[in-house]
Amino acid sequence: MQEKYVTTSDWESFLDEWNRELLSSYDPQETSYSSLFRVEGFLYASTLCGKLKNGSDPLSSYLLSQFGFSTRRLLEQYTPPNLSDSELAKNWVANASGGSSPPNNPDPTLLKALVEELNRLLQGPLIYSDERFSAGQLSDKAKSLIEKNPSGESLVRLNRMLIDAAYPLATGRNHDHLVDTDISSEVIASGWLGYPGATDDQIADLEARLGQSLPPSYRAFLEVSNGFRQPGMRVERLLSADEVDWFREGHQGTIDILKEFVDLSNAVKISIQDLDRLVIYLLNPNVVTANGEWEALYFDCDSLSNPYPSFWRLMHAIKERGF
Repeated sequence: MQEKYVTTSDWESFLDEWNRELLSSYDPQETSYSSLFRVEGFLYASTLCGKLKNGSDPLSSYLLSQFGFSTRRLLEQYTPPNLSDSELAKNWVANASGGSSPPNNPDPTLLKALVEELNRLLQGPLIYSDERFSAGQLSDKAKSLIEKNPSGESLVRLNRMLIDAAYPLATGRNHDHLVDTDISSEVIASGWLGYPGATDDQIADLEARLGQSLPPSYRAFLEVSNGFRQPGMRVERLLSADEVDWFREGHQGTIDILKEFVDLSNAVKISIQDLDRLVIYLLNPNVVTANGEWEALYFDCDSLSNPYPSFWRLMHAIKERGF
């Protein structure tokens, strides 16, 4: 079926309705942005437990030395899967709930102990040292924070970023995920969750960076609102044209692991990601419709959902299903 040609008028109507729905259901008391670990926030916890148990690198050795006796004992009793990181995604096994999970996933007792230990260490001191981290592991944001020698919540956030950088497959998060959602009381009071539309120059700059023209529905969206806030949703903000980038920047390991299931080598990230695990909106120029629309994905590492034929269709699904 031929995809609808989406105009700026279509987006104005859609965003006006979506804006009203989001604001009417938004409860700021239910929104929290914690850097702390949660048991259900891990993706491939077996990789983290295996590295900690073996003390196979300077950071893992340091973290293990800071754990209490009972947690070290639980790690000694744990048997990690004899699989490389890239093989884990191909060898999920059925679990008692009828779903599937990675092989040799740590039991809840170990995960709970691990979460308690890591959350204690997040409080400080700074876990960074030149020996424990290579320069290539760290984002510019992390390097900048290290130079500031932060304390309090900023130190907690930095330590979380460092652990995510060292064990991205285990935590399901990337150290660049901490982008401000920009959902303030002033924004809520204004009654508008969007932004001014992108200029022709901003769109042209984005197309130059990507080396190709944007799909029509996404371009029309940017012309109406250069990004969009989605308070209360799993993904809380669509990126501006200046922020849009290749998914492979910071997520090459995920792309390599999933390449037998889906080709994301040229995917473009158009949203911030969920703070608990990797949930993000992507556009895939490898799959293009007859009228130039790119395949759009609600990408969740826990379940690879069916792609949508366009950004327009993806946003309608998000609005209708509330995910």
